[in-house]
Amino acid sequence: MLSRTENSIVDNVSTETTPMRLLRQLFKQAPDALLVADDQDKIILINARAEQLFGYRSLQLAGQNPRKLLPGWFESLAAISIGSKADSMTVFCNVTNMQAMTKDGIEFSAEVSISALVIGSHRFVVASIREMTPNLLARRALETINRELEETNAQLVSLSKTDPLTELLNRRGLENVLQREVSYAGRNKTELLAVLVDLDDFKAVNDASGHAAGDRVLRRVAQSLKDGLRGVDWIGRVGGDEFLILLPCTALPIGVQVAERVRQSLSETPDSGLPDEHRVTASLGLVSLPMHTTSIEEVLELATAALKESKSRGKNRVSFGDGSTKFLSPDACSLIALLNGNNTCRVIGQPIVRLDDDVTIGYEFLFRGPVGPLEMPEQLFRLSLDNNILTAIDLRCLELCLKQGRFLHTDLLTSINIFPSTLADVPTYRLIDLIQRNRSGGQISLEISERRMVTDPTHLKKQVQELRANGISISLDDIGYGGSILESLFILEPETIKIDGKCISGVADDIEQRRSLSKLARVAKSIGIKTVAKGIETKEDLNVIRHLGIDFGQGWFWGKPS
Repeated sequence: MLSRTENSIVDNVSTETTPMRLLRQLFKQAPDALLVADDQDKIILINARAEQLFGYRSLQLAGQNPRKLLPGWFESLAAISIGSKADSMTVFCNVTNMQAMTKDGIEFSAEVSISALVIGSHRFVVASIREMTPNLLARRALETINRELEETNAQLVSLSKTDPLTELLNRRGLENVLQREVSYAGRNKTELLAVLVDLDDFKAVNDASGHAAGDRVLRRVAQSLKDGLRGVDWIGRVGGDEFLILLPCTALPIGVQVAERVRQSLSETPDSGLPDEHRVTASLGLVSLPMHTTSIEEVLELATAALKESKSRGKNRVSFGDGSTKFLSPDACSLIALLNGNNTCRVIGQPIVRLDDDVTIGYEFLFRGPVGPLEMPEQLFRLSLDNNILTAIDLRCLELCLKQGRFLHTDLLTSINIFPSTLADVPTYRLIDLIQRNRSGGQISLEISERRMVTDPTHLKKQVQELRANGISISLDDIGYGGSILESLFILEPETIKIDGKCISGVADDIEQRRSLSKLARVAKSIGIKTVAKGIETKEDLNVIRHLGIDFGQGWFWGKPS
């Protein structure tokens, strides 16, 4: 038996074994009372601190059941698996709790941690007991109070930023997130949109059905807004029946789609207990926020102007602008709504034919607006340009054409027009991501219109190189429409040039036209560029085009686009 000042070991287990050496090391490092029992629930080892705590000598505790000292002792460890290495040590099922104990007739509290310990082929239960002195108890009580105070303060801060009726953000809450989102948008060159939602004729609901019914409607509207938006979007209540939505990293056309979806959801969801004549609808004002926006008041001032447009045009609709006092025309609003809803717009495909064997090698996909004045691209894009949304519309058209191209066999080419201004304005990685998300694996060619090249083609060289590095080929479109093409050919190095239809139509009867086409075909061939003749409509023109060495053809000769 060891003296009381040393660790005491009681049992017939050899003190020279690896388990005992490990236990000794553990005991030397432990500041608390330690007590060990074997898998037969017999005490085999205690330290001097445990002897002092329990008031027993180790000889008196040898072979005793530890439950006499600690009522919360584990059951037998027979079910615990044994490790395969003789010198390995594994701890299982560590549990800590408070237990009432008695010493010299005086009750005190102790923090008891009980662990199952496996060392090689030996199994033990180890109890670590820490007496809770008055000072320690007071410190633990203070920690508990501080923790509760922190939780209460967090709840109070949350309440100060939350509308109690709808559980949405209030103005103060929106003010906090606005600064963060404006800063993020400025750093990352992304758009931040705001949508002001105002319930139409809500006063009639309160007057006819009471404020309790009105509160139910407001809670329903709040839930509908939360259900219809992303997790990164912010929603707040800024007035009696007004709500403000912040849409980070959202382009204007997408914002229009979101606002329209919100409007439809609010108007189509019935409110139980309200008469039909009091069906709740909402008018919405959407605005792109300037990067210098500093307060919710500024946001509301901008969005309110857009909201008034919706109210003046009959309510239950969406109006939007670009952050100034000038708002888009009703035609432009309809245009973007149609593009995003894609209800009456369509994408048509025109085959691209290899002229030496009449094999279709791909399709050019063309966008068409709703039947009427905006059906043809010229009118559609002119309106977009007038309202400063050409890039947004062009991106949407690109996306819709890409989705249509997914139906093609992967051996066929998908060719789509894109504005040079879109290439210049949109980060190339965004274009590549848009294309990769919507392609089916086939070859993609972007057609850049020569006649729309209002900028020096040198500004597009880097973008074209990045697109080509990602497997996207480039074609120069509308060649021959007017002006010199040599600069664009040598700077952008397209894989293909597409000759404008006005240079093709009637070529069978025009010697000068044939001579010009022949020169163009020879130049293209000499620098390794494929040629496509657009606008082929007659057998006579087709024969001449073949004779001139043009590689591919498009036109109504093979049927109208569909």
